[in-house]
Amino acid sequence: MPTFTRPDLLFFHGASGTKLSTTPQIARFSLGIAAKDVGKAAGAFGASIPKNIGEMIQAGQSFALCLGPDEYQLMVPMALANPLMKNFSHLRATTPHSLVDISYSQVGIEVCGPLATTIISAGCPLDLSVLPVGGCARSILDKVQVIVIKTGEQNYQLQIMRSFAPFAGKLLAKAAIQYEAELALNSGEE
Repeated sequence: MPTFTRPDLLFFHGASGTKLSTTPQIARFSLGIAAKDVGKAAGAFGASIPKNIGEMIQAGQSFALCLGPDEYQLMVPMALANPLMKNFSHLRATTPHSLVDISYSQVGIEVCGPLATTIISAGCPLDLSVLPVGGCARSILDKVQVIVIKTGEQNYQLQIMRSFAPFAGKLLAKAAIQYEAELALNSGEE
């Protein structure tokens, strides 16, 4: 059974091409701002911010997610964290908002490959078949709250509270091993 002790390591790679790994460290911010002011926030962010719940916009290595009414998550490379906070500090003078650094409270797990949807669905009740590429949603993985981001047809990122990452990583790896074995058995029968 693969272990999930270091969050910066690949922890599963299957024969089907399915991979589980942690995402590179990234700065994450929870943004609360009125929908009418999203354009101003986009100026401080340096890229567009989606206005519809469940949408994600990627600009280079930066992501903006709309998670709820007036609720957004912004993710940028670590080198851009301080400039982003400075931009929003200037914005605060004219536009009320809340920006909270949650960089170290979450870990990103990437699940990609032909079994990605099946593996995540083993513990997540969200119907991933209706989640479009560029979509995001809050859900659960077993009993753990996650943010599911669909970055490609067979690619997902799960944003998980750091303390639950080992549990989630093991659950996903166990599902990956099971589905890889079933795939191998089924292909051997033909």
